[in-house]
Amino acid sequence: MQKEGNFSSYLIKEFKGKGTYARVARCTDLSTKEDVAVKMYRVGMSRAGRHEAYLLRKLPRHSHSKNIVKFITSFHYQDHYCLVLEHLDRSLFDYIEEAQKLTHVGDIRYIAEQVLVALRELERHGLIHADLKPDNVMLVNQQLEPFRVKLIDLGMTMTVRSLVPGVTIQASRYRAPEVFFGTKMNGAVDMWALGCVLVYVYLGENLFPYRCEYQIMRQHGEYRLKTLEEYNFFYLLRQLFQVNPAKRINALELCAIHSLHIDTNTKCPWPHIKKSMTGWSKSQESQKMA
Repeated sequence: MQKEGNFSSYLIKEFKGKGTYARVARCTDLSTKEDVAVKMYRVGMSRAGRHEAYLLRKLPRHSHSKNIVKFITSFHYQDHYCLVLEHLDRSLFDYIEEAQKLTHVGDIRYIAEQVLVALRELERHGLIHADLKPDNVMLVNQQLEPFRVKLIDLGMTMTVRSLVPGVTIQASRYRAPEVFFGTKMNGAVDMWALGCVLVYVYLGENLFPYRCEYQIMRQHGEYRLKTLEEYNFFYLLRQLFQVNPAKRINALELCAIHSLHIDTNTKCPWPHIKKSMTGWSKSQESQKMA
C-alpha cells in the first residue's frame, strides 16, 4: 500500500516546470526530510492525474529500478489532483539546452540502454508510453551519477490494445509515420520516438524540426529515401527509423543486443555534426570494401 498524503505534509521549495496538464514543484517531505517532486494537475485535469496514478500503481514496486520514475503517493489539494514522485535532477531537454557542449556518444549509448529497459518494462505489461520526448527523460543526478536517466510522465500511456488507427498520439516532432498516416499502430511508435530523442541528444536539435504535420510527413519521406545511410548515423538509428513499423526493431530485441554498435570514442561537435556524418558514411563504406 502507498502511504496517503496531503499538501500540509510538504514544503514547497521551487516550481521546476509546467506542461499542458500539470506543473511540478520540488518539495520537502516533512515526515522524512527528503526532497520529492509533487506534480499538480491543473483544475479540470484530475482524470489525467488519476490515470497516471493508476498506471504507476499497476506497475510492480520494483519498476523504479527499471528506470521508471518512482511513485510515492497521490492526494487532492483543493481542485488539483497531485502525484508525489521521487525527486529527479532535470530533463534531457533542459540539459541539452543548457550544456551546448560536446556530447560523448558513449553517453548516448548509456541513455539508450536505460530508456530501452524502461520501455521493455512497459511492454511487458502491455503498455506504450505514447509521449516519449527529451522532456520526459530525466537525469537522476547528473553530478553524482552522470547520464543515469529515468522515464517520467505516464499521463498519455495506454495499452497496446486500446490503440486505434487514426488516433493522434505523441508530440509532432517525435511522432511515428504510422500515426501521421492513420494506419495500424503498436509499441513501435515508442521506438521511433526513441530514435528522435537520441538524435536530439546527439545533434542538439530535432531531426524533424517542423510543427506542421505536412512538413514533417514530407521530411519522413525524404529521410526514407535517404534512409539515413547517407548520414550513417549508427546501426541503432537505422533500426529505429524503419518507416514500416513491422520492420522496426522492438525493445525486447534491442535489450537482447549487448552492443548497440556505437563507437564510444566518438564525440559530437555540435556545429559541424552534419558534415561529419557524411565523413563517417564514407569511412564506413571504405571499411566494408577493405
